[in-house]
This record gives sequence, C-alpha cells and structure tokens, in this order.
Amino acid sequence: MAEPIKQAIYTLTPGRSGTVYLAELLKQNLPDALVYHERTGFPHFGVNTPDASHATTFNHVGNVNLVKEFWRNKLARDAMENPRWFVEISHHLAKAGLIENLDALTGHRNTKLIFLRRDPFKVAWSYINRFEFINNGYTWLFSLDPAYPRRIVDSTEYCKQGVFGRSIWYVNEVYARQAYYQKLLATAESVSVYPVHLENIVEPAGAANFITNLTGINYEPQTINLPSPQNAAPQIFFDDKVKQNVKALLENLWQDPDSAGADYFNAGHRLGEPQA
Repeated sequence: MAEPIKQAIYTLTPGRSGTVYLAELLKQNLPDALVYHERTGFPHFGVNTPDASHATTFNHVGNVNLVKEFWRNKLARDAMENPRWFVEISHHLAKAGLIENLDALTGHRNTKLIFLRRDPFKVAWSYINRFEFINNGYTWLFSLDPAYPRRIVDSTEYCKQGVFGRSIWYVNEVYARQAYYQKLLATAESVSVYPVHLENIVEPAGAANFITNLTGINYEPQTINLPSPQNAAPQIFFDDKVKQNVKALLENLWQDPDSAGADYFNAGHRLGEPQA
C-alpha cells in the first residue's frame, strides 16, 4: 500500500480571529499531526517566522531574494518533518510571502490553506483594546502598515480616524487578501483553500464538517473534541459609547473585501511581483 501523501496546513487570517482555538481543534482531532501555533521570540523570528525585514520588504517591493531565501529555508524544514500532517496556525506567515513561495513544498507535501475569518468588528475591537496599533514597531512585526505601497484596500480614510481606523483597515485588508489569493490559487494543483468562519467551528457539527472537508477523513459531531475558548482579551479599556462609535465607524469605512480582492487580481496587480 502506498504511503499517504504528506500535507502541510497554514493560515491566512488577521489574528484575534481564533487561531489559538483552531490550533487546538486540529491538535486534538488530527491523527499523526505536528501542530504549532505562532512561533515567535528570538529562536523563531527570522527562522520559522518572518522577521520585520521579511515582512516590510515583501510589502514594499515584493517577493525578492531576501524574502525567497527565508521561505526556501523555512519550508524545507517544514517539508522534512516526520508526521503526515504538518500544521502551523499563524497569522504572521501569509502576510510576508508564504503563498508566493509554496512551490518549495512541491514534491514533499500538498498544501492546505485555511482562510480564517471572524466577525470583523470583534477582531478590530480586540486589537483596539490591546492597543496594538499605537506604534510602527508592532505594525511592522505583527500586522500590516497602512502606508505600505502594496495594499489592496486604500487606507487613506481609515488613517484619518487614528488607531481605531487603522485597526479596521487592517482587518479589511487581510480579508481582501484572502479573496485575492483565492483567485491567484484557483488553478494551483497542489494547494487547496478552505475559507472558514470561527463562528462556524465552535460547535460540534460545524467543526466536524470543517475537519472532514479539510482532511478527507469522516468526522461525526459526537466524536469531535472541542477546545475551550482560547486567548480571550483579558480586559476591556473602552466604554460602551466608544464601542458603539467604533461599530459605526466600521460600518462607514468597511469595503467589501471579496470584491476588493477580486478587483485587485482582475486588474492585473500581484502582491508578490517585484516592479521592473
């Protein structure tokens, strides 16, 4: 009997969207799997996770040699791991050129990309209460800078609203990138895309359906191990009036990410292609 084809699973998501929960869900239910959540800190930045130079370079000038070298080395290690399923649930990777470099896994592992979404207000509100768009140091290492020249959603009006607007833009941009990459990968032979909303996988039936589709292994709701809620924001710093103002701001600024990503692709733009 032939050996089963090895698989790699990665994500594209803004973070604060259920990545810890998703990692635990897969860890508790996939057989023969090595599952990582975000690998950060000094042993991992620049080795298993892009550092600021890789993220800022990719989003300024594209998939140039500095970026390609990082991914060649990282993905070569991922490919050679022993378990059938190599899983890395991290919001860092796909914002710095992961998808443009997946050919490094060809012949070693097929790739499954989970495009994870959560209610965009809940994601933005979580970031706002964690004060995570206050300075560029955070932005360059952990998210996306609205001043990047390579962006799908125009950030001008968002930035006029300060930290609140920047947080909303970031979620809008990542969701637009999901739509863009779905178009880009439509004909890829060894890469499959699995869009999912967090709200749909926190119940047994939704989780079972998702993992069945992802793995090709039949899961029944009664056999699924569901993790408890993970990594909830520890404290709310803004009152309900601010919360309602942010909701109104999101409704006013939000652009349909699926249309934005598709339009960007159809116009011939490519996030990873260096300019001549």
